[in-house]
Amino acid sequence: MNNIRKNPAGDFPKIHPSAVIDPSSQIIGNVLIEENVFIGPLTVIRADERGGDGMVQPIIISPDVNIQDVVIIHSHIILRATLPAHCYVPPVSVIRNSAGAMGMHCVNVKERRYMEDALTAAVRLRDDYRSAGGHSRSVAAPDSTEKGG
Repeated sequence: MNNIRKNPAGDFPKIHPSAVIDPSSQIIGNVLIEENVFIGPLTVIRADERGGDGMVQPIIISPDVNIQDVVIIHSHIILRATLPAHCYVPPVSVIRNSAGAMGMHCVNVKERRYMEDALTAAVRLRDDYRSAGGHSRSVAAPDSTEKGG
């Protein structure tokens, strides 16, 4: 059984030679995977659903995308799915179109670091207020084992 194969419309995935794809993942149909992409175990990227015109909308994985384990990316009959460059797709995500890719499923690595730093700063500020006897709204503190904390 081949994990990279054509769809019923005859489209075969186009994969850049620098892409790293786990052998347990399935890449099916009208899929373009650009350079330096990582695809983790048990991921399914499937562009095989034909529209009324008999065509299959593409899935485009831009350069430097990191797709983690057990992710499903599936283009819809009338909606393509494009993941922008330098994205991180968390494990067990489901993406059915570009809107899903730009929503909560796909986070730019630089933005993710910023969000982590902002949360750490907010928790530190909350703790400073508590130590000084002030009040603050309760937010979940990050695990103290993260970031050497």
